[in-house]
Amino acid sequence: MANPKAQNAGQPLYQARHRIPINITLFLALAVVVLGIYETARGVSGGGMLIVVGLGVAMYTWLASPRQYLVYPNSLVIEYGTPRLRVIPFEDISHLDMLSLIIGDRLRVRLARPLASRLLDRKRIILELRDPQAFHDQLLAALEEYRRNHPEAATGGQAR
Repeated sequence: MANPKAQNAGQPLYQARHRIPINITLFLALAVVVLGIYETARGVSGGGMLIVVGLGVAMYTWLASPRQYLVYPNSLVIEYGTPRLRVIPFEDISHLDMLSLIIGDRLRVRLARPLASRLLDRKRIILELRDPQAFHDQLLAALEEYRRNHPEAATGGQAR
């Protein structure tokens, strides 16, 4: 699917940041890189390995950790580290669930089917938001509006 910002020609209906504002794993991985550079400069063996491992963990963390969630009139977009976006069209969403866990509330998005364009897509996506109830309400309203305007795209699942 094309870039939703260009496709919708405007601002998202609603946006929310990830629950944790600072990615501690990324900072720790970068600290390992700095330690590796220091050890290499001192001539200690193994410094190069620290650099490689630190960069690998930092890159994985940057690409795999969500930063922001956006609701557009026809899709949910999850922004990861630049340039990675995950676009979930509303026709692929079966329903939404609020999960109350000991570690905090989460929003679960159930897909009618995994997106065929991705090898490792799951049928459930857990969103960790600062205010999951507000995001749930906004996403549910946008999803219901989309289904009302596009009855042929309804998945048969009920939004909760």
